[in-house]
Amino acid sequence: LFAPGGLMDRFFAQNLASLIDMSGQDWSWKQDARFGRDLSKSTLKNFQVAAEIRNAFFPSGGSMPSVNLTFAPFSLNGDADAAVLDVDGQIVQSNQAGNTPSTVSWPSGAASASASLRLIPEMPGRESAIRFEGPWSLKRLLDKATITSKDGTVEARFVIGGRDVSYTIQTGSGPSPFFLPALSAFSCPKAF
Repeated sequence: LFAPGGLMDRFFAQNLASLIDMSGQDWSWKQDARFGRDLSKSTLKNFQVAAEIRNAFFPSGGSMPSVNLTFAPFSLNGDADAAVLDVDGQIVQSNQAGNTPSTVSWPSGAASASASLRLIPEMPGRESAIRFEGPWSLKRLLDKATITSKDGTVEARFVIGGRDVSYTIQTGSGPSPFFLPALSAFSCPKAF
């Protein structure tokens, strides 16, 4: 849907691109495009949002999304000795001290996608882990965190069974696509 040459991109390039002024922060219909003036602004916004998603998840222009995230553990609740973040078998280990940043790639190409965060030791009667399955499991895991963003750095704080672990999350360039406002702003155009 969002890939370069995908459904949204292809339709836009073939039918709408020549009618749109993309030079500003918000796209607008060109004044000399009679047809464009008759189309809704919300439709135009949906195509702009789709382009933002495409640029964030497909930075190299390929047909598969490609995102590298560097997780730097910086806080671990005193009741936990360690936290293990597992993204399709790519492990980010957090201890009380001596942590180093680790980079995970998404999608990883693993046959079955999953993302989990586990606190060690397990505590009787308390939740110690969260886990998601499927191609968007990392996004669903990150949605469980409290996110703060400042100066281009994202901080994610997970609370599991009253214990917490926090990470700074960085991408190679720009903001993390998983926290892109466009993801929640997008809806497929219903009409023109």
